[in-house]
Amino acid sequence: MKDEHEAITIKYGTYSKRFLAFLIISIFLSIMRTILGIGDLVFFSVTFLGWLTGVFYLGIMESSSKQSSYGKRVMNLKVCNEKAKK
Repeated sequence: MKDEHEAITIKYGTYSKRFLAFLIISIFLSIMRTILGIGDLVFFSVTFLGWLTGVFYLGIMESSSKQSSYGKRVMNLKVCNEKAKK
């Protein structure tokens, strides 16, 4: 069993990995919005509905047990707190 005071090392994702994860998820959300008929095929939606779908999607995915969106999974990144917990 791990000691709660055991030192934890967290390796932060590089800016390039985080940016590529952002591009992957932007393309994914753009395609999904187009399929659902709530947007055009644009990568950065500035409409309220586009913003809302992004917030909803990321909120669900990053708070799930996998702690990442599809873009972050592809880039091997995970969302966690300073104790490496969900």
